[in-house]
Amino acid sequence: WLRKTLVDQREHGLSSSEAAIGAEPASRDRQFGDDDVAAVRRECKRVMDAVQEVYGRWRFPVTFGAGHQIAYYWDKERNWFAFWPHSPAIETDYRKAVEVVLDLAKGESWPPLRLYALDEAGAHNLLDEAVYYYGFAKQQWPQLTTWTTIGGGIAMGHDEIGRLSSVVDYLTTNRFSPEIARALVDREKPYGVYNGCGSTPAGARFFFGFYGWKTGAEQITQWAY
Repeated sequence: WLRKTLVDQREHGLSSSEAAIGAEPASRDRQFGDDDVAAVRRECKRVMDAVQEVYGRWRFPVTFGAGHQIAYYWDKERNWFAFWPHSPAIETDYRKAVEVVLDLAKGESWPPLRLYALDEAGAHNLLDEAVYYYGFAKQQWPQLTTWTTIGGGIAMGHDEIGRLSSVVDYLTTNRFSPEIARALVDREKPYGVYNGCGSTPAGARFFFGFYGWKTGAEQITQWAY
């Protein structure tokens, strides 16, 4: 199924498919043990092997997630993530989980990695948590590029770009305006745009074509579930 999906995307013109990989535990005991290490290595390798089989040698940075079931969990009532209180135990597991992916990437000769710690933090009143964990990552792995999504928080009046710029290298936004463009360009770092094509073929061609080119974005992405 994974390979068929990737082939379908490739044959419809996508130049890459950034399939989801991450340092997510297999168990839910809140201890990142040997079973979790093995599961993370197995799943990340399975996905990346399929991606490279379909698209050839991967030419782009590899974005991977870390934090789910380590620092936060899915809260059904909120219909979004909720964080456990900060603790040395969580940071130890977080460090261990990220190191598993870093070690695998080195052994597999993957391109450089980008760490994705939290989705759309500003839109869900989680900017403080995003700043905390991205800051923790920068302290632990200063050479590792950090990556996150923004836009919903901007629409709600939050200064996502200002709050995250010190700890996140690469911002990708689902909102774009002259003001947002200037703020992103002023950072003098690459940025991306995502989720803008709508439901029509014409919208997709415009978003992934002329619109994407005009934004100056390095990466143009559409989420798929």
